[in-house]
Amino acid sequence: MIERRVVIVGAGPAGMAAALVLAESGLRPTVLDENPRAGGQISRQPPSGSAAASAPPKDATAQHGAELVQRFLAAGSRIEVLYNTSVWGIFPHRRLA
Repeated sequence: MIERRVVIVGAGPAGMAAALVLAESGLRPTVLDENPRAGGQISRQPPSGSAAASAPPKDATAQHGAELVQRFLAAGSRIEVLYNTSVWGIFPHRRLA
């Protein structure tokens, strides 16, 4: 069993924002996400090297999402991120599977 003090399920906008607040407060949260990159459904990052990856954001919402992803990634080791990780159950005593 691996123990963590704070675990956030999902690296979408809410998960990234929560992780940043915790990291700025001195905690080191662990973020689990089943995708290979942060962003979730709303701020999904296109594959590196694609035309979409180098295109500027289309509107204010997309700009805000891109900035949030950049802040999240810039936090570096202050946030542990485990990509390609699914959570399929929450059990008593604060256990995830």
